Amino acid sequence: MEKLPELPGGGGKLAVVAAIQQRVVYPPTAIQERLEGHTKVWFVVQADGSIGKVRIIESLRADCDSAVVMAVRQLPRFEPGIVAGRPTAIGYTVPITFQLQSARRPRLGIGSGN
Repeated sequence: MEKLPELPGGGGKLAVVAAIQQRVVYPPTAIQERLEGHTKVWFVVQADGSIGKVRIIESLRADCDSAVVMAVRQLPRFEPGIVAGRPTAIGYTVPITFQLQSARRPRLGIGSGN
């Protein structure tokens, strides 16, 4: 792989995590129930930089999973990944921790690509 997809302005995977973190909203019922835990999302950045498939690969609960999927779908268009000199669809995996010390925004971790 020559180049991973990047958000406008660069920043690599940390910028992707930050962009998702800004968009994820801790579900109110999860806050009321003091639910904490982890979910993991996988998504594809298409060759044109748009978001393609989005899948929860480790579920916490449906409302938390939905909040993560919505956040990923709201990401801006990426600069596409490059393989063999050509724009190519590339997957990202991002683990997300829902933790009540910051109930408005879940804490996010960085996952590996693919």
